[in-house]
Amino acid sequence: GIVERVENKIGKDLKPVQEIVNLTPLLGSDYLDFLGKMAKFYGVSAASTIKSALPPLQPNKIHNEEIKDWKIKIQTSGPAEYSWYHSLTEQQAAYSRYEADRLIIIVPQKSDISKVLSALSVARQTECKIWSSDLSIKEERELWFMIRNGECKTMIATRGALWLPLHQSFDRIVIEFEHDQNHKHWDQSPRFTTKDLAKMQVRNFNLAYSEM
Repeated sequence: GIVERVENKIGKDLKPVQEIVNLTPLLGSDYLDFLGKMAKFYGVSAASTIKSALPPLQPNKIHNEEIKDWKIKIQTSGPAEYSWYHSLTEQQAAYSRYEADRLIIIVPQKSDISKVLSALSVARQTECKIWSSDLSIKEERELWFMIRNGECKTMIATRGALWLPLHQSFDRIVIEFEHDQNHKHWDQSPRFTTKDLAKMQVRNFNLAYSEM
């Protein structure tokens, strides 16, 4: 479970906290507030949005995990940027502008991941991490903690990654193939559009934003 706040009073429906799994919180208060706002915006429970933002909750694994201090981002974001390309060469040129940025690139479906990967520099391809439904529970947990601990510089991901605490690792969100209808999430609750949720992340955590 997640303890959202501690109050000095007794509630008849509260369950006791029997053990603190890890002394360092998985999510900061700023992100819990953000998820609460998103739950209200999409008309779903706070529990469902928080669960979307967390790794697989295996207490024995989290207990032994090294979790770094939560970072509060203070940089300001610039205006949104838009790029159009008609060839791989032009796509590569567009990404070359962001060589100094820590990028999370959101694609509409898994089959698009390899297309974007080929447009990145060799150095980025080497360090790039992939987030999709193909991850095992072990891989998802390990990658989640890399993002959470600020240890990920480049990632290509499908839209579900937008619920993760991206601002701990990345300073720019790129929406690739922005015109693709698969950026709309139809099959689960909450139903969201990739660009909407990305822009909410950008506004709340001062990230840079690009569409291609």
